[in-house]
Parts: sequence; C-alpha cells; structure tokens
Amino acid sequence: MRQHKNSTEVAKLAIENFNNKVIGFDLAGPEYNFPPSLHKEACNLISESEVGLTIHAGEAADLSYIEDAVFNCQAQRIGHGWQIIDGCQYKNDTYIPNSKIAQYVLDKQIPLEICISSNVKSGASSVSIDNHPAIKLLKSGFKVTLNSDNRLMAKTKISEEFKKAENYLELDGNLHSQLVKNAIDARFTNLK
Repeated sequence: MRQHKNSTEVAKLAIENFNNKVIGFDLAGPEYNFPPSLHKEACNLISESEVGLTIHAGEAADLSYIEDAVFNCQAQRIGHGWQIIDGCQYKNDTYIPNSKIAQYVLDKQIPLEICISSNVKSGASSVSIDNHPAIKLLKSGFKVTLNSDNRLMAKTKISEEFKKAENYLELDGNLHSQLVKNAIDARFTNLK
C-alpha cells in the first residue's frame, strides 16, 4: 500500500518469490499525497526483475499521477487510469490525446485496468455510472480492461462490471470481445 514505507522490502519479497507464488507487484492505496515516485526504489527493483508492475493512478488523483507512474516508475499497467481523459480532447465521440502522457499510453498500449463500480463508489471524482469514459476510451483505441478492483470494497465482480458497461455505456459484442482480448494481452505471463 502506497501509504506505507515498506514497499522496497515488499518488492524484494516479490522478486524472491517470483515463479513460486508471485507474478506481479501492485502499488495500490490512497493516491492523494502518495505519488508513485515515493516508491521509485521499489518500482525500479520490480522493473529490473521479471515481476509485473501495476500502479494505481488516475482514479482519485489527476493526470500527473499517471504520468509519474509511467515515466518515473515504469508501470506496465495502470490501475484505474480513467483520468487519462484529462490529457485528451473529446471530439466526435473519441478521446484524442493532446498531452505527452495520453499519447504515450495510447501508442504503447499500456493497459488501463478500469473499475467502473469502484470509480463511482469511491466518490473521489465526478464520474457516474452513465458517464464513465471506459467504453469511449476503448473505442478511441486505448487498451482498456474491465476489473473488479477490491471486490470486498467495491462489492462487485467482473461479470457485473460487464453488465454495467452493457446497460449504461453501450458495450456491444465486438467491444466485449476486445475487452476480453485486452485482458488476455495484459496478463503477466512471464512465468517460467
């Protein structure tokens, strides 16, 4: 958790246990006042190993946290990340990057692990169930995956997230297939 100071020790444990029980390292927890770069040493250790790296950024905090996670901490996936829209222009039902970070995330196809229920329930932003940008980001070419986040806190499961996207956000069969493909492509598969 990003509010704790033991991330380097946890990163070392993750690396020591890679291929045994650990395949990824997830820097999660409250974003405000805890930018990813506070844990740069841990992220650098993970990035130099075979362990996958996800950093939660862009759910509650602004675009600069996504930028920090990607450029300073080498995140392979961004937990939440929906606030990438702040680095885009919205035109003709499409998010068009107009910032370095949004263009980079799009070009490099860095997965955005979007959690609709968590984003809405957290109350950390103005996003609602019927205006969430997840599917519009997907249609715009961003590598979006749907996730449940912390199932105990968000009280949801992935099948419910897909139903919400279908009912409120115009998710159709082709986009459903793309979300599944994105999730498969984004998995940490570096096991030996």
